[in-house]
Amino acid sequence: MLFDVYAIWQHLQLQSVRRQLQEQQALRHAEEKYRAIFEDAVVEFFRPLRKVVGSVSTRALAQMHGYDSPEQLLAEVSNMTHQLFVDPGRMDELTRALNENGVVRSAEVKSIAETARKSGSW
Repeated sequence: MLFDVYAIWQHLQLQSVRRQLQEQQALRHAEEKYRAIFEDAVVEFFRPLRKVVGSVSTRALAQMHGYDSPEQLLAEVSNMTHQLFVDPGRMDELTRALNENGVVRSAEVKSIAETARKSGSW
């Protein structure tokens, strides 16, 4: 009888571990999909990280502003709000909404890339 209880307990533990591994694999897959969609986007957008110093930039955003990569843009632009966007006040408004609501969806902001690039050319 004791052996049967131990075997059942082991079986349940194994099922739990398998379920956790499947959930972790599904999460990794979803993250990879999201990352690919975000990083390979052909439209310009950037995502400020709420309550964290920094932001995330797409390759398209960097290239439209004359940078070779998102990493270069993030390294060389100290204040995206004031250096990359025509109306910093609009970005401040969106940041407040993000901090208050936790999310901002479908907001449009005019980028300086429409008028000037990193080199200052028009």
